Amino acid sequence: MNWQPHPKDPEIFHISHLNNLQGVIVEGGLFSDGGIVRRKMSATNIGNTRIKTARLTKPVPSHPGTFVGDFVPFYFCPRSVMLYVVNRGSTGHPPGCQVDIVHLVSRVGSAMSLGKWAFTTTNAAADYTTQFHTSLVDLPRVQWHAMPQDDWKQCKEERQAEFLVLDFFPWTAIHEIWVHGPATQQKVRSLLGATAHRPPVHVRPDCYYP
Repeated sequence: MNWQPHPKDPEIFHISHLNNLQGVIVEGGLFSDGGIVRRKMSATNIGNTRIKTARLTKPVPSHPGTFVGDFVPFYFCPRSVMLYVVNRGSTGHPPGCQVDIVHLVSRVGSAMSLGKWAFTTTNAAADYTTQFHTSLVDLPRVQWHAMPQDDWKQCKEERQAEFLVLDFFPWTAIHEIWVHGPATQQKVRSLLGATAHRPPVHVRPDCYYP
């Protein structure tokens, strides 16, 4: 694997349905899928149910006793492969549903200060052997050239690299929110209301699919 130069403090992106945002604000952050299951919380799932279930039982060797589903997942890029799959209607939502999906944006530096974390160079739940890294020395193992690609067919696996934070990711560590269009921007700003932490909400159609 080629080692790649990387941003000094890379942005990381968690995507979620607009329906979940109020709950995230009220709870003070994002729970892992495992945490949601244990707390019997309700949430609008945009992912593949089979894959999400598999993540609950796939071990993370770098943190013995934990599983991928115990971590809050982030990608190193917006306009992810997962967003493409969801927007096509492949996970049970109607085609074009990306208009209601938001990017919650943070940075590796902020995430590192929250406790246990790890990152991968491919999808953390892939059937093949996935390597989990816990040192920034290994960040060049991520294929950074793949992250800005619009046509990612030749680097699909590499673009699914993940940054994982154990259990919970606080709302105050979300720096920005990126949305599909002005209508969603208005809805998000309304949900933010008078909450103490109000990340700026940016319309970023370039981070969604045509």
